[in-house]
Order: sequence, then structure tokens, then C-alpha cells
Amino acid sequence: MLFKSYSDYVSFEIFNEPNAGATNQYGGGSDANRAALAAYQTAAIAAIRATGGNNATRMIIVQGISASPIQASTLTIPIPDVNTMVSTHTYDPVGFSLSGSGTWGSTADSQSIVKNLTNLMSWLATKGKVVVLGEWGNTAADQLPSRIKHAYYYAQQVINHGGVPIWWDNNSFSGADGFGLLTRKAVPPTWGFPTVAQALSDGAASGVFPTSLLTETQPPIENKISLNSGLLVKAEVINYTLPKASSVSLRLFDTQGKIVSNLVQSNQSAGNYEMKLPAKGISSGNYILEFKAGNNFITKRINVL
Repeated sequence: MLFKSYSDYVSFEIFNEPNAGATNQYGGGSDANRAALAAYQTAAIAAIRATGGNNATRMIIVQGISASPIQASTLTIPIPDVNTMVSTHTYDPVGFSLSGSGTWGSTADSQSIVKNLTNLMSWLATKGKVVVLGEWGNTAADQLPSRIKHAYYYAQQVINHGGVPIWWDNNSFSGADGFGLLTRKAVPPTWGFPTVAQALSDGAASGVFPTSLLTETQPPIENKISLNSGLLVKAEVINYTLPKASSVSLRLFDTQGKIVSNLVQSNQSAGNYEMKLPAKGISSGNYILEFKAGNNFITKRINVL
């Protein structure tokens, strides 16, 4: 009740890494564990919606068992309405992100991240338009050049795979638990690792990974959809190419993540397609265009004049 008049800048997360009594909590738990968690989350969402006001449509964030980014943990996450969003925690790769192993940046390293994110988004394809990666990062125990590469690349690939990357900043700046970036106790606050923070920002804003950050050659897969089906937006006309018949979704969101228009939602044969943004219902401003073809997808920021 207290928050029902707050704007949609406020989101609710029901649990943080719930395990529902699972003994193998990072392995997805048992069928009974997952069913119990789903039932509780469904009831909690209904209770929040019932308070009315903006809570009736506020974004609510839910997780699987221990927020683990594995298939068993994610498939039973309940999505009772369109304003329910999935969150997972992805310390990928574990040997670098959690164990302070030191280095990251080979072609094999980057390809592994692409593979894991592709699998995760495939499992969550029926769970809504955006997935929040609510915890990830690397630590002060790792070598700084590798931290910069990993921060840039992971943030970029999460965005390219349709997710939202949120770094776990625990205000610790040394050792294998040192995920801290911002020294919040300083007056004014300062960046403890400004180059890592900048890499995060640059990676999330980038569409192309700079080869200068890799120790080996540039990964062959940067953006699956750009290789398999082109997407061009110019003068509010959208063009795309399907190399094979696919289930296509083309949607427009505002910068708050709310859907503005379902432009395409159908099965389409291979070929070239062109469409113009509808003249009605879309005002001038910045938007996010989401294009999906099968299990591949891309998002583009566009400006409507």
C-alpha cells in the first residue's frame, strides 16, 4: 500500500536468490522446490496487484531457484502478467568472476559467454521482453586489463542478447570479494576502479567490440542477428532480411521499457521486408526497437522525429 502512488521508476523484487529449501540450490532444486517457489511468487504478485494504484501495473522482478542462470531454475519462473520481469545472477565465467583466477580475454573466453547468454535467452524466450542480469562482475583479485575486457564485453553481449546488465557492487575493493566500483562512503563519492566503470558504460553503449581489447582475434560471433538477417532503420522505415523462414517479432518500446507498438508478430518466409513506423500513436522521441527471428534477436535505439 505504501508504494502504490510511486512512479514506475520503482520496481519490486520479491526475493533475492530464493532457494525454497533446495539442497542443490545452484543446481535448480527439485520439482517440489520449484513448484513451491512459483506458487509463492504467483501469490505475492497477486497481493501486490490487489493494492491498486500504480502497484496494479508496476514492474515486479522474479527469480528462479537461487537466481541461477540454468534451464532447470528458469523454466518454472511464473509470469502472470506483462509487467513481470525475470532476473538471474550470472557470474560468468565462474573461475574468473568468483575465484580471482586472474586473466580473461581469449577468443574461447568470449565465445563461451556468447554461448551461455544465447542458451539463457533461449530458455527465457517465453518469459517476457527483457531479462535483468541483476548480479554479475569480476573482482579486485583479477588482473585489471582482464577486468576491463570482461566488463566491456559482458555488458555489450548482455545488451545484444536483449538483457539488462547490472554489476554487483558490494563496496569491497580488494581480494576475491572485491566487486566494488564506486566508493560510496567518500564525500563526494568517487570511482575506486574508474577504468572498469568506464568499460561497463562503453560496452553497454557499443554495438561492436573493439579488437584492441582482445588478446587474440575478434570473436566470429558478435551479434547473431546482424550476421543472419540484416536490420536497417532509416527515416522511420524498417528493412530486414530473413535468410530462412522464421517466427518474427518486431516491437517498439519506450525508454522506460513499456511496449508502444507490436509492429510484426507472425511467421514469415525467407526474403526482404520493408515497413514504415505507424503515423498514429507514436510521438517524437527516443525508442527501443526489438527484432526477433526465431531464437535470434537484436535491439536498436532509434529516434522518431
